[in-house]
Amino acid sequence: MANVLAYLRRLTRWIYWRIDIASPRSGPLRAICCLGRWEVTTGDLSQAGDYLRHMWRAALRQIPKDARIRKVLLLGLAIGDLVEILGQRYPACRILAVDYDPAVADLAERIGLFRKNPKLRFLLGDARDVVPRLQEKFDLVLVDIFSNTGPAAILEQEDFLKQISQTVSPRGWLLFNVYQRAELLALMGKFLSAWRIWLFRHNHLGLYRPPGNGLIGEPLPQGFVHPRQLGAYLASENETNIRTYPVQNGSRESIGWRHGPFRFEEYVGDEKPELPPGPPHRAVLWQPLARKDRPRGWFPLHGPLSERLGGFAELSADQDYWQRWTEHAQRHRRRWLLERRRYPIVGLEPEQFVSAFQKAPRLPQDQKKKITRRLAVRGRYFGENLKIWGATVADTGEVIGGLAVVDLPEISQSVHLAAFLLPEGNACSAGIGLIDHWYDASIKRGLRFLNFGLFWVPGEPREWQGFSRFKSQFGVHFLRYPRGLWRIV
Repeated sequence: MANVLAYLRRLTRWIYWRIDIASPRSGPLRAICCLGRWEVTTGDLSQAGDYLRHMWRAALRQIPKDARIRKVLLLGLAIGDLVEILGQRYPACRILAVDYDPAVADLAERIGLFRKNPKLRFLLGDARDVVPRLQEKFDLVLVDIFSNTGPAAILEQEDFLKQISQTVSPRGWLLFNVYQRAELLALMGKFLSAWRIWLFRHNHLGLYRPPGNGLIGEPLPQGFVHPRQLGAYLASENETNIRTYPVQNGSRESIGWRHGPFRFEEYVGDEKPELPPGPPHRAVLWQPLARKDRPRGWFPLHGPLSERLGGFAELSADQDYWQRWTEHAQRHRRRWLLERRRYPIVGLEPEQFVSAFQKAPRLPQDQKKKITRRLAVRGRYFGENLKIWGATVADTGEVIGGLAVVDLPEISQSVHLAAFLLPEGNACSAGIGLIDHWYDASIKRGLRFLNFGLFWVPGEPREWQGFSRFKSQFGVHFLRYPRGLWRIV
């Protein structure tokens, strides 16, 4: 009989259940369940309901399906609709929810929110006090902090928004709901890159990521100079028999070349080239780095970098560089440190690197020839600044993995040229060991940036995807190049 009564009570509450709570923080709080669906209001403001459920589902769809969402921070719990939605979209995620209103916590307890979601952890407290004390980083942060009249006043404080931005992991996402206070989105944009700003019926929302995730137009770190802004490096990229000649454009270095009766010049950087008119007539190619506008007289170009993805890491001598690597890379680095006496890393001659490189599996023969030619050209241009290392077997001296880079001390940068790994090297994490050696050597030399070159983007050969995934583990700042430009002078 008791079971029947309990069932009837649950059924009755599923059909219709109204809860009124006097909140000292938010004022009168009314929650109504009708046919299993909840609506929560405080004054004239809706805190939960069908409209907000549709809004958050649409907002989460803006995040790519392959995003790795394991830890979520929810600032503003309401009745917990977002907890259910997050659990459906990211079943493996763990959620930390923060709310300052004890009435909200009481309501969530009465409807069984905490009992039904074992991966939910709840903190009762003011976000101004809780957020600065958080030590962990989150893959997804949702900011939904409201009073009974609209977005909470603390969202107008830049210091608080900065603290929220610091809880987002380097590859994480932040969703910001500001209702009709669209100006608050610009404040968050001071600390994170705005990937999308949109209006869902009545609500303004923003999707953000930390800088360095490949958004076109993001400002570059102070002091960063692209290698192709050096005339010598541009010339060294010419692996054909076309003759190039240096071009000086104010303080900028570049190169020019002739192809039959035609002349060409190439410039890289956000400063518009100053091109005095007059003979000889020539075609000028310009690749901006963060600039998105198109000055008058310039035309779009599908150039060698246009809309591709590059990446570099910024070095700092006062912190452990590997702390910015992924957990996977850190784990393999620890494994490598245990094995490095059996597989020491030594300097190689280009011939030794090429000989071992030819044994690399799954690399097309034409790719091997291209890399061999590239090393020969870079060696002629940069001499001792071409660094080649190999992971070897201590007993036999056999090379099981290799890495070639070129140091450019004039721009405090080292540039990745080529790498390979044989099966035995893969078994002992020699690939991670070589990258670790590169980091360590560059810091000792006083360099500031490691340039990992280009990364795979959709439309390129899928064979490149694996190596791009490997390189992306090392705290890389991604740079997505804007469309290149050209004009006739």
